Amino acid sequence: MKKILSIFFVLGFFSVSSAQTWTTVGGGISAGGYVTTLFVYDSVMYAGGYFSSPGNNIIQWNDITWKNLGSGINGRVCAIGIYKDTVYMGGYFSSAGGHSAGCVTKWDGTSFANAGFDVEGGLGQVNVIQAYNNLLYIGGEFDSVNHKRPSGLVTWNGNKVDSLHIAYGGDWNNVCALSIYKNELLMGFGPLYYGTFGQPIVGWNNKGFSYPGNGYFYTSSNNSPIYMTHFCLIDTEFYVGGSFLYFEDQNLSRPIKDTVNNIAMWNG
Repeated sequence: MKKILSIFFVLGFFSVSSAQTWTTVGGGISAGGYVTTLFVYDSVMYAGGYFSSPGNNIIQWNDITWKNLGSGINGRVCAIGIYKDTVYMGGYFSSAGGHSAGCVTKWDGTSFANAGFDVEGGLGQVNVIQAYNNLLYIGGEFDSVNHKRPSGLVTWNGNKVDSLHIAYGGDWNNVCALSIYKNELLMGFGPLYYGTFGQPIVGWNNKGFSYPGNGYFYTSSNNSPIYMTHFCLIDTEFYVGGSFLYFEDQNLSRPIKDTVNNIAMWNG
């Protein structure tokens, strides 16, 4: 009986060990390249970034093999999102699948198509894509899109581009993160060079803007800009990551600076 138990223990140990190891995904991507964004839709994972193989800056993983998306995209892919059952991709590029694409393209599962979005003059980059209240919000670093000056954020309804004209602390033109929290669209900005503090998170509810927590994020000096680069929602808690040292809650009668060191949580 002891021998049987010993064999079971050894087999169980190796089984658990093998289940807890990292493994390659289809051999990875080309050396020197990098993955910037991952997105899952309809049980398929899309990987975008800057690489030459497999694919051309954009590929699809079906849990068995990589699949190329046509001839790919001719530049860096930074953001992927879904809008009206169509996958949208944004970044720094001028063509996708051989078609003209001004930093945004769409994929219908078979081929690429122009999304009607054009960062003019080739100056700019799309960082984030998020659907919210029947519109697709496209954020990044750009000054002019489809003959509009949107300051880093536009909406797309499938036919035309509109902008929110966010103006706070100067000419904003770099949206780094977008996410929905409690029916509100939260936008993360950076870099902020206007002093040692700022409000890099802005909320939008289709009627007006707000500042979650009504507080300020601080950095160490004027030479250390504030970045708000990543958002993550876990249950009812909203996590933000970026480059900042302190947070000050203005809702308190005597505001206190809390050391947060580049990541913080907001509970609503």
